[in-house]
Amino acid sequence: MRLMVWLSSDESRESKLIKNGYLKFKRQPKFNSSNLLIRFINAHEALIDDKVEVSKMLRGLVIYLKNIKELTPETPLPALVQKLDREPGRLAPKVFNHYISTYSQLEAALTESLKSRNCSADIIKGQIVLSAALYGGLISIEGLYALIFNAPKGPISIRNQSAWSLDLTLHGYYYAEPRVWYPDLLTETLLLNKKLETLEKSTGNKKDMAKKISSFVQALLSNLPKDVRQSLSLKRQKFEKYLDIMAVGYDIYIPPFITRYAQGGLISHSLKSSALSRIAGHQIKLDLESTFDSNWSPTDQDLKYTTKETSSNICPEINEESQAQNWSWIKGKIIHDNSTDQLAESLESLMNSRDSKMSHIQKLVIMWGITLSKNGSSSFVNLRPGRIKTMISSIGSRLCPLMQERDITLYNAEELEGLYEDLLGTVSSQSLKRKLANILARFQSYLEREHYVDEIDSREVFGVQNSPIPVDANIILIDEYHHILTTLEDISELELAPDLNIIVRLIFILGYRCGLRRSEGLKLRLDDIQGDDDLYLLIRPHKDRTLKTNNAKRIFKLDQFLSENELVLLKSWLQKRRDAYDNKESNSAFLFHLTDSNAPCIDGDSVFPVIHSVMRAVCDDNSLRYHHLRHSFATLFLLKLMLNDKSSLCIFEAYPQTQEWIRNSEGLKKHLFGTLTPTKKSLYALSMLMGHASPETTLEHYSHLLDYMARELIEERLKPTTEQLVLASDQPKSTVYRWLKSGKTKYREMLRKKFLTSSQKAISIPPAKAIKNFSLSQAKSNLEKEFDQCRKVLFKLIQSPNTLDNLTQLSNSTGVAESEIKTWQNNLFSLLGADLHNFGMSGAKKINLESYNGETLPLPAQPRKIVQDRSAYLSLLTSLDEMSKQQPEKLQILLNGFQQYTQKRNYLMRFTSIEDAKPMIEVLSLLKTDNVALKFTLLHGKGQSHSNIMRKCIPHWRMGLGISKKKSIATAIANSNLKVGEFGWLGVNLINPQTGKAIEGAR
Repeated sequence: MRLMVWLSSDESRESKLIKNGYLKFKRQPKFNSSNLLIRFINAHEALIDDKVEVSKMLRGLVIYLKNIKELTPETPLPALVQKLDREPGRLAPKVFNHYISTYSQLEAALTESLKSRNCSADIIKGQIVLSAALYGGLISIEGLYALIFNAPKGPISIRNQSAWSLDLTLHGYYYAEPRVWYPDLLTETLLLNKKLETLEKSTGNKKDMAKKISSFVQALLSNLPKDVRQSLSLKRQKFEKYLDIMAVGYDIYIPPFITRYAQGGLISHSLKSSALSRIAGHQIKLDLESTFDSNWSPTDQDLKYTTKETSSNICPEINEESQAQNWSWIKGKIIHDNSTDQLAESLESLMNSRDSKMSHIQKLVIMWGITLSKNGSSSFVNLRPGRIKTMISSIGSRLCPLMQERDITLYNAEELEGLYEDLLGTVSSQSLKRKLANILARFQSYLEREHYVDEIDSREVFGVQNSPIPVDANIILIDEYHHILTTLEDISELELAPDLNIIVRLIFILGYRCGLRRSEGLKLRLDDIQGDDDLYLLIRPHKDRTLKTNNAKRIFKLDQFLSENELVLLKSWLQKRRDAYDNKESNSAFLFHLTDSNAPCIDGDSVFPVIHSVMRAVCDDNSLRYHHLRHSFATLFLLKLMLNDKSSLCIFEAYPQTQEWIRNSEGLKKHLFGTLTPTKKSLYALSMLMGHASPETTLEHYSHLLDYMARELIEERLKPTTEQLVLASDQPKSTVYRWLKSGKTKYREMLRKKFLTSSQKAISIPPAKAIKNFSLSQAKSNLEKEFDQCRKVLFKLIQSPNTLDNLTQLSNSTGVAESEIKTWQNNLFSLLGADLHNFGMSGAKKINLESYNGETLPLPAQPRKIVQDRSAYLSLLTSLDEMSKQQPEKLQILLNGFQQYTQKRNYLMRFTSIEDAKPMIEVLSLLKTDNVALKFTLLHGKGQSHSNIMRKCIPHWRMGLGISKKKSIATAIANSNLKVGEFGWLGVNLINPQTGKAIEGAR
């Protein structure tokens, strides 16, 4: 109605035509729709506050013009200006100008303070705090306090660059990730010149930190001359407010995510010490790596759930259809259970049901739920049903789509750590990630205790208390990558078949150049690489490999990521595989398949141990693994996108190929963004290439040089004045000008020469080099790999009676031939003296506590990985292997003795007579080497006197067995209700002479 009123008042030709009735069939004067719309908007500017009504009127006019066909898609529509409410949190121009003015006044206050001489310790600390906040990118209370606390320890030296560790975990503060901080010129000058003393009293409370930092700044401001204080008009307020003001100043010059990182709002873990050591060229030790006990495990108080919480609000980031299909039906079976007894009964009925076909991981999670329902957890017995359901749903809903039919109990420690790291990387919320880490830690503890999976370092993987989740922050530089590739290529054909060598190199190349996960690279199909000349790599799910989330789908134009030689190698292999598939020489659709193999896809055990051994040997870093290639891709790729070709990259001065690769970014930026101008899309582009839902995940888990990148970006735009540097260094102006003449790197070099004295010689680490004639046997023998695989299969056979009926499935999951598993199985039951058809262990809680026909089986717990026992373990394996080939009758005596005399609790071979002990000790003596020794222990009764033991019992065994007097015999009370007899019993064990303890692998 109001529209018609306006049309009536409007005197334009178009309005009159509409008002008088627009006759379509009559010839009309030229109708200018744009003119009419502009007149309407101009006429209603006064009513713009009533934006809803004006929008309705404009919409009605547009619809009418379309109906009479006087408005075409080409007609330009004028914008309707609307007065909107101010966006919350944004700065008004007046406040913004005030902030910028305050920033300038703080700079002036710092300059005036530097002019003062004989300043107190607190004033000097105030100068350092203000300088680090204004120019160094430290605008968080935790960061500034950590700097003041750690400054007296001195800097870390990285290629003539000084850096400080900002770690507060030693003092009970776990809420910020430990960082390495690269200082600006002014703060570095103050730190090296002034040499702070250790704080008298430290704190782990953030409020106390804020008070301390504020007191330092207040001491600086109070010490300014009175006329200066009056001219500056800086109000007395909390220092956190000043930090917010500085953040606005940073936002003007640097990307907002760098400001958030500087404020502590974004987490990005700095490189671990082994990576920093390789870059620095000498050994670096960070405090955090010796802070906590590796046996830490979470308490139930860390799991702060209510009975109303369900898996849906714990895992919103993963919502694929396969997840719901794999776990939701189990959730539906237990949703109405209101007591632990009901829950345990429902879960047990699921386990015993023959109607439902469950995967390995589903069974394991349900068994864990039964244990929680019946026994609680180690430190909190009375778990509520709602909490238990939340815990098992959080694990089950995430692991089921990832694991599918794979058996997690066959994973080694490295694979488990990678799985958990990937799983935690899908969660963007810090609070949810912390809760999930605590649940995963409990689940892993259960697997280690009840299912004998490999032990992992819980603190390194899941973190401590409420700290950010730890990240294995290690990378490989471009130079190191080329040396690893060269070493792989030169491996002898006798050790690595030519086709397998190509596969290993290509999986390594794609992992490093494209950041692929293990499963993504291993199970690529021929169809996943499109094109003949211009190749495109498609990462997408298929029936043999799911993706973690829908975000993991991505595309790579390979000529932008691989070098020319790498593309030639990939194209050659791709053509070979396509030809074999088209000509029916191979029926496998996978890219990485060996023609003479029955397996459809290359086995990971044939690829990753080779890559790991070469990576570790070339870089001299035993912590490296395949997943670090993904970390390397994210870390270096972000540097390439964010830094310009003029960046100094001085920490990489020993790695020229890395410097060149980072600086040569024009082609990649044009490919990704279509322009070379600075863009805010860099972080999002990297996140998409990584397959992450949010950039925060990429920064927290995979980008580890944000600390250095922040310094480079800030230092380009926020620089201290030469006057400030002269005052801070106490050097003549001419000297400072001479230092600055050759650039920032030269200034830092001269500054270190002037003020930094090294008290001890650092252990030098030369840059990585390719290894000629590298032998894979140096890393892990085939015998060791075969034994490890055999051990896992045997534990699976013993542990799961259902496995005995389905050896084909076990063969597929382990990659071991079914015929070989049958042989191992027959040998196992022969050793145990057990009947295969009557061997039921479905009620087993622990393998070594189970019995068969009333007798305890001598089955030990799975040996843990202990580095110090490795040489002894390998020596023992070699001796047993040689014995099986050259003296099989001796091996049979040994196996019979193991079956008959092994004591289940302490794994001693226990003998009651010399006749029984003599043949066994003769065989065991054949296993002795420099790394393996025999230990004798006399087991006596509680009532036997010490003199009787020493004068009668020990001589009896020593003389009867011919044990030298130089060989000591320990004593211990026999752990048995049986009478030990007149001379006691003799216990014999294989030990590592270096530790004096039993060899774990000997079990």
